[in-house]
Amino acid sequence: DGNLSRIVDRIAPYKTRIVEYYDEEAPEHPGCEMTAHEGNVAKYRFPKKEITAAEIIANLSETKTIKDVSIEEAGIDEIIKIAYRS
Repeated sequence: DGNLSRIVDRIAPYKTRIVEYYDEEAPEHPGCEMTAHEGNVAKYRFPKKEITAAEIIANLSETKTIKDVSIEEAGIDEIIKIAYRS
């Protein structure tokens, strides 16, 4: 639903990209915040209106070989918590 998408964008303007590398070194990215790094997996939080997930992966792959990627959206429970804190 379009209304729900607008509410989610307003309340949770960030996405998290999970990147698995072949080794345990994870590069920083200037458009993201690395929120977790454990072993060969790093999580990058980014403002979805300012940079795309594809741009992040393209930039990261210029410096490191990437094994796998996934995206983590805010869950409805998290969105409700954020909405009530605002």
